[in-house]
Amino acid sequence: MLEILAGRSGSGKTETVWKRMESALIGGKTCILIVPEQFSFETESALVSRLDSSLATKIKVYSFTRMAELVRREVGGRAGVPMAPATRVVLLAKAISELSSKLSVYRM
Repeated sequence: MLEILAGRSGSGKTETVWKRMESALIGGKTCILIVPEQFSFETESALVSRLDSSLATKIKVYSFTRMAELVRREVGGRAGVPMAPATRVVLLAKAISELSSKLSVYRM
């Protein structure tokens, strides 16, 4: 499930993420945290200082580039035929149309 936490600076977004990850880890789950390139090292350092080492090792921190590389390795990269731009537009329009009642940003 994807959940987007949005809010002003200092509103508690980061603290909320840390608390949710910690409770998920205690519950035996593994977490993936996707961060912008410039924050990957900072985030990994914060993990080590904030969490017990047994919990910190269960969190995978990926930058967008690292995540893309992982997906490419796992599913074979360019093994498939790329989708034509027109096909992509049609599929996105269909998806937005079918889900528009549940969307708040891309509502039609």
